Amino acid sequence: MLQGSLRLGSSSRWTCACSRASSAVGSNSGDPVQPKRRVVRVKSMAPAYDAQQLLHSLGLKSSPAELRRSMSKMNGKRQQGVLLHAAAVAAHLRGLGLEQQLLEELFVRCPELFSWPPKERAEGLFSEVMSSGLTAAEAARCVVGYPTIVKYISFGGTIAVVDEILSHSQDSNRGVKPKVPAAERTAAAMLRADPSSVQILWSDAAKLRRQFDQLVSLGCSPAAIAKLLWSSPSLLCSNANSVAQLEQAADVLHDELGLAPETVLELVASKAPGWLTYSQDTLRRRAAALAEEFGRDEAASIVVRNVMALNCDTRVWQRSQLYMGACGVCNAQAVLLKTPRLLHLDHAAPDFGARRLLLQQFTGLSAAQLYQQHAAYILRLPVEQLAMRLHYVGRRQSLHDDKKQQARGVIWPWPLHKLTYSLEEFMAALGSSQQEWDAFTAVHPAGSGPVWEWAQQEAGLEVQRLVGGLPPELQQAAADGRPQYKSRRAGTCKL
Repeated sequence: MLQGSLRLGSSSRWTCACSRASSAVGSNSGDPVQPKRRVVRVKSMAPAYDAQQLLHSLGLKSSPAELRRSMSKMNGKRQQGVLLHAAAVAAHLRGLGLEQQLLEELFVRCPELFSWPPKERAEGLFSEVMSSGLTAAEAARCVVGYPTIVKYISFGGTIAVVDEILSHSQDSNRGVKPKVPAAERTAAAMLRADPSSVQILWSDAAKLRRQFDQLVSLGCSPAAIAKLLWSSPSLLCSNANSVAQLEQAADVLHDELGLAPETVLELVASKAPGWLTYSQDTLRRRAAALAEEFGRDEAASIVVRNVMALNCDTRVWQRSQLYMGACGVCNAQAVLLKTPRLLHLDHAAPDFGARRLLLQQFTGLSAAQLYQQHAAYILRLPVEQLAMRLHYVGRRQSLHDDKKQQARGVIWPWPLHKLTYSLEEFMAALGSSQQEWDAFTAVHPAGSGPVWEWAQQEAGLEVQRLVGGLPPELQQAAADGRPQYKSRRAGTCKL
């Protein structure tokens, strides 16, 4: 310790001597030039601590490794604060009625909350959030869901603005059940439904109110803005330019597709599409291409029914129309207009092809019939689940020696929704029980079995066939955007 002090003192004297010498040399007058004083910020060192012992001292049984990871993200001063104040903060939270399990989760996920004396952070934060109508447990879940909130001292004013905006929520126009009951049109209800939405509370209250006014000036109804806040709070708090981006997107879609600003807001509120952050040029180019291909009104209808339609490059749906043509579909445009969810998907993707081939094989329908009459069912189930259900059907029929079913020539003669929707409908169509299904899946999990293997083999060949029929300029783009998928047709799978 003494040696370190001597080195520091020697260095300090040397620095002062050099400063005096340089001051004298640099001065052209009789008076020496005063050296500039530099403020040196001393970096706080992280304290040494035993995570297991710290948890034990607080009466907590959390993971020491997880605590160390969370602590390592804080500077030395805040880590030192945890060692000093964690016991007092934990006692305060227990006094609010916080249960042990939630306190343990809160400490390891957000130790920064425990790095100040209770009066400087935890007491005020919990008091303000709980004053909105939440319990201590619900307030703690908000902090766990968005730990950054502890960096802010007060947001009571923002809670009042959020309450005001959400009060404009309206009941659904269809049906008797209200979409947003009056009792849930509050900040507390929003935080209770989605604890991570607490991030909206650190927005400046005045800024949030200005954004509300800007959206109203765009032609958006207060009810639509309330829906946007409820479903996508991050849009109004994470980016200072979010309202400007929405305004630009609304202008583009109004120009190209004739969509009203409020319609665009509804799309954003319900789906939070990626195209909101695209440049105006990209969004305009994609919207214009849809309008040119399908007609302006039809393109607008596509976007309203499938907000993802503008997320994909134009070449994606251009290729899809060619793929459908290769499957015998005479009017691919009509299929996409009827089922716009197909538009942004790659129809030559292995999983998409495997689902279509499975439905063809086991229902006796052609690819054209599936596209033109049952396109929505191609999208319903992950290919692993679809293959497992069809494997179950075939195995069950063989075990029961179903002569009548075999005479029909197909494994699945019932309506497709009974195959691709809920498991309950699927089993009811077969007259099967949950116990039988559970026993089967224990032995034949998803992603295994002869039906799955057949689908993998045939999909690989189908990808090659479809992509091979594309024009050269689209062929390369398809290859660039898709991972390699090799057919494994080394042998023949028995179905």
